[in-house]
Amino acid sequence: MLPIPIESPALVTRIEVRRRTTRSGTPWLEAPIQLSDTNPLSLPGVVEGRSGLPKTEFQRQVCTLLEHWQRATGRTEKVLFLPR
Repeated sequence: MLPIPIESPALVTRIEVRRRTTRSGTPWLEAPIQLSDTNPLSLPGVVEGRSGLPKTEFQRQVCTLLEHWQRATGRTEKVLFLPR
C-alpha cells in the first residue's frame, strides 16, 4: 500500500490516541492522525503494546508529533485520547 502524501500541515486536523484491545484481551495504543478529507491515518511504528513500542517511547513519539504539528500550524490543541 502506498503512503498518503501530506502536502500541507493544515490538512492534519488533530492527533488522536486510541486504546484498542486484542481478541485475547491484551490492550494496546495507537496514534492515528486525522486528516481533513479522509479517515484517520495510522502511522506505522507509532503503536504501544505487546509487540510495539515501550510506553515511554510511545509517549515521546506522540509528544514529538504534537510539537511539530503545533509549530507548523500555530494551533494549540492537545492530543485527543479516545478510549475504546
